Amino acid sequence: MGDPVVMKPVVWIVVAFDVTSPGILWWLVAAGLPLVIHLLSRRRYREMEWAAVEFLLAALRASRRRMR
Repeated sequence: MGDPVVMKPVVWIVVAFDVTSPGILWWLVAAGLPLVIHLLSRRRYREMEWAAVEFLLAALRASRRRMR
């Protein structure tokens, strides 16, 4: 008796999807699409400094100094 064929887990998942229901792969793509859109939009994200935020940070620093 020989050793059983050992396959990587990813291969098993692809084989299982392919054998059981090819339609599941389309649902997998549809479910992954929002994730891809999110990751692509993060690349274009830029931080903007607002004067109001700068004012609040300065006030927070001043109140910390007073608390000490």
